[in-house]
Amino acid sequence: MDYDKIIFVTTDDTSVGPMAAAIYKGIVEEPPVPVISKGLVVLFSEPVNPKAMDVLKNNNVAQMKETSSQLEAGDITKRTIVFASGVREKEAVLKNYEGCVDPEKVFTFGEGAGELTDIEDPYGTDIIGYERCYFELVRIVKKIVYRLENNMIG
Repeated sequence: MDYDKIIFVTTDDTSVGPMAAAIYKGIVEEPPVPVISKGLVVLFSEPVNPKAMDVLKNNNVAQMKETSSQLEAGDITKRTIVFASGVREKEAVLKNYEGCVDPEKVFTFGEGAGELTDIEDPYGTDIIGYERCYFELVRIVKKIVYRLENNMIG
């Protein structure tokens, strides 16, 4: 294992990132490294979207963080694996944290799963939209866990 932390990065860290980190922690009960979520544009800490929290509770997923937080240079080392929700977020991580991050350890969620999938933020949808996002994240995060455990990433 050649990584010291896993960070799920989204634009605002209010739904998709926190759900992905919580799902990961539900699959890997005792992760060997810290698993967190952060946002690229978090001007002030906001509560995680209540619909995201409800979907996780309804699916018996614990360990959900309650507020958003900004990705800071100090969060990343050259050994940190970053999963960005989409290509735009991946490019922002590579550009804005150029001196901190190893470009070979930055992936979209889909790339981490071995796919060309971006995760759509369900913001503005009803609870069903958040449920759909949750089940897509479960599918993607399971593949990420598998690929990490089999040294296919990192």
